[in-house]
Amino acid sequence: LPRKGWRGAARALVGMGAIMGTEAETYAMIDPLARDLEYLTDRVDQLVQEMIMLDVNVTTASIGAIADSNSPFPPPPQVNSLDIAERANRLVLDVVDIAERRGLKFPREFALLIKQMLYFDRFVQELAPELDVLTDDRVNKQLT
Repeated sequence: LPRKGWRGAARALVGMGAIMGTEAETYAMIDPLARDLEYLTDRVDQLVQEMIMLDVNVTTASIGAIADSNSPFPPPPQVNSLDIAERANRLVLDVVDIAERRGLKFPREFALLIKQMLYFDRFVQELAPELDVLTDDRVNKQLT
């Protein structure tokens, strides 16, 4: 998600044909889509900041959210009465909802990327439940 310039990002999505509809319908979608992108960006930023502030391990929180009472994993930390994993899931559902409302179609490659990320997350949960890829200092997160 962009840090600013949401209208430009929305215009780029329309320009590359990511929005379904006639030309007039897709161009009419630029401003509403820009508002949605800003909304999603703000929610992602807020969630990430709260996770950093609470030193939340995303993988452990996800497992704790679905674990039963006999689980060795602690329950997920509570933030504003909702746990991090639930809020992240709601965010993903919001992305799907916005995509449906705005006629946004995801490329097949994007779906494959998401699938691979889910596989990777599952492997991490099974092999190293204490590892949090997003906050671990051993993981280089530089985008080059």
